[in-house]
Amino acid sequence: METLPPINQKQQATGGAESSTEFIARAKAHGRRETRFLTWNDKQQRHKEKIRSQLPIISRIDAAVYRSTFMHNLCINMLKEGFHKSFSELYNLLADRRKNRIMEGPDSPLWEETPLDDQHEKLEELAKYLTKAETVRRHKKWKDVYECRVRLAEYFLTSGDRWLSDHFFSTALDVSRNIRLDGRRREAEAHCNRALAYERNGNLLEAVDHMRHFHEITAGQPWRNDDDVVLSSLACRHLCRTYTALADQSKSREQQLKFLNQALKVASESNETLQKAKCGLNLAKIYEETGDSKTAIKCLNECLEMAQDIGDAQLCGEACRAIATSLQSIGDIKRALDYFEMYAETSKQAGLLPQVVSASCCLSKVNITQGEYEKSVDQSEAAYKFTKELEPANIAHPSVLVGLARGFAVSFKYNTVVEEHTKLKRLLEWKNERIGGLDHHESIAHTDSEAGSSVMGATRVDPTAPYDQEHEFVVYQKLSLDQNIAGLPRPSSSAHSIDYTRKEGDDDTCSDSETSFVLPPASSDDPSNAHKSSQNDSDK
Repeated sequence: METLPPINQKQQATGGAESSTEFIARAKAHGRRETRFLTWNDKQQRHKEKIRSQLPIISRIDAAVYRSTFMHNLCINMLKEGFHKSFSELYNLLADRRKNRIMEGPDSPLWEETPLDDQHEKLEELAKYLTKAETVRRHKKWKDVYECRVRLAEYFLTSGDRWLSDHFFSTALDVSRNIRLDGRRREAEAHCNRALAYERNGNLLEAVDHMRHFHEITAGQPWRNDDDVVLSSLACRHLCRTYTALADQSKSREQQLKFLNQALKVASESNETLQKAKCGLNLAKIYEETGDSKTAIKCLNECLEMAQDIGDAQLCGEACRAIATSLQSIGDIKRALDYFEMYAETSKQAGLLPQVVSASCCLSKVNITQGEYEKSVDQSEAAYKFTKELEPANIAHPSVLVGLARGFAVSFKYNTVVEEHTKLKRLLEWKNERIGGLDHHESIAHTDSEAGSSVMGATRVDPTAPYDQEHEFVVYQKLSLDQNIAGLPRPSSSAHSIDYTRKEGDDDTCSDSETSFVLPPASSDDPSNAHKSSQNDSDK
């Protein structure tokens, strides 16, 4: 029988390891867990080895990819796949942008712009189409290269990166010159895209140059774009709009007339009736500003005829308004009023409420100048009503017209009342009575309030009543009788007798002393003195 060693005796390392191995083997034979007989250190070591076996093997390349930026890894992949030209173009674009940003300084908008290095989606789009364009370029497929460039330009135009879209539109134009067997259609489209890019940047002269090439190439061609619009018609619209923008920017009248005449010529050659009418309208406005109203009317009549032929109500109304303005300049107010009415009628039929308001305001102004104040009131009130419902912020102009029209409408009645001599005399007497009553109301009220009130009531003049000189004399007699009874002094006759004759050198204005009551001194204790004073006044 084998005896066990003492408890306090330390076992040897080799013996303990062998016994542990035997125990593990014996445990496996009996279906037990092998870790039951492992020490704690053995268990930790086995756990670490298990975790290490589950980790993937990381190479140096994988570690470098993990440590590098997205832009760096993208460029490495492009070089590894052999797209050296794509890498050079991408790197130069980013380097030029960083250089411009530093040159502009912290106060420029470029400083607040997010660097393209941090925009991973845009970098992926760039790498995708640049490498694709380089691949098809190796096979001389210029049409596909052009499509890749245009795709990138449109993508960055919608994302707001105009500097990138301008770059790719420019390179697309260079590529389009190598395309054959398409009748130069893609070259025309590239010129159009380049012209629009210059127009967005404010360089209208370069835009006109490219638009002219676009118009020349598409002339007489049946090409259509994705929206089913004929490219020749589109070229005419763009070129006329660019010429008009150049005329608006120019300060010289000669330059404005030159550009607008060129636009009219382009529209006439392209047989674009709408564009020709618009160009004629703009040209007529410049002629009107230069003072050549007759030439302006001639252009506007042609514009009105074309607008009526194509059925454009808004353009027809604008032409009518411009013709009426030119007719006012030459003094033909009657015909101008007819064209303003045509403008209003056309706008109402088409349901153009802002134009209806404008027409009503124009008619109101003309009727005010012609003395038709009642019509002016109706038209200005209609304009005020529509503006209040549609655009309350722009109600100032119609409201001023309403006030002017109503004021002029009342002015005739006011002048009629004031200009009549008898009514003017009655108004002045009524005014004098009011002033005299205010000046002596306190003194009369203290002596005898009841008598004073009866006297004031008896002498008050109604300005609306008809003037009767005999009735005035009876009032004066009643006034004298009431004053004798009440013991009050009689007002001076100068308050009721006004001298309307004017001597040479007299001032037009009337002083307060001439229009106020004058009460001569008289004692109320002595009736004889009051009688004498009244007798003297009557003798005078």
